[in-house]
Amino acid sequence: MSKTPCTCKDCVAAAERKNKHQNHPFYKNARSKWLTVQNNQINKGAEKYPNPFEPADWTIEQLGNHAIEENVDQLHYIVGFIEKAKALETENLELKKRVADLELENNKLKGANK
Repeated sequence: MSKTPCTCKDCVAAAERKNKHQNHPFYKNARSKWLTVQNNQINKGAEKYPNPFEPADWTIEQLGNHAIEENVDQLHYIVGFIEKAKALETENLELKKRVADLELENNKLKGANK
């Protein structure tokens, strides 16, 4: 038995918002990237291990510990990314200030030459 979607104003608006988000180019690009990386990781695993990942082959403790290790690695990459982004942001602000200073100096020189 299929349920007919509600057509009230609030439900229609919520469905439109959901559709807008799901079809936004940023999220589509992120999903595509995620699928590509997932596929690459599976391929790396196939080269490294004789069998696909099978949770039954691991103890609960092994799964938990491995997840923690992967999560720590992820945190290290995120912190490194933030450090690089901050450095680039600082450099960008300094360059913008330098451009503004040069524009001001240029305008002064133009005014002096009139």
